[in-house]
Amino acid sequence: MSDETWDGRRAVSADSGDTRFRVRGNRMVDANTGETSFRVRDDGRVVDANSGETRFRVRDDGRVVDVNTGETVYRLRG
Repeated sequence: MSDETWDGRRAVSADSGDTRFRVRGNRMVDANTGETSFRVRDDGRVVDANSGETRFRVRDDGRVVDVNTGETVYRLRG
């Protein structure tokens, strides 16, 4: 991930385009509840807020991919 900040972006489902999360600083919060679900690290890793386990990676083009399969799960939109 580049030095670009993702703050203020929306993470939308790669399939449906529905907003699932909003990016607030280094946090990804649930679009419906506002609860922190994930944290975005400087190296582009997206970790579970509770366990710290790496779940996704953010690519420079705004795709959020599954860390195990490489499949695009979300896309970051402005």
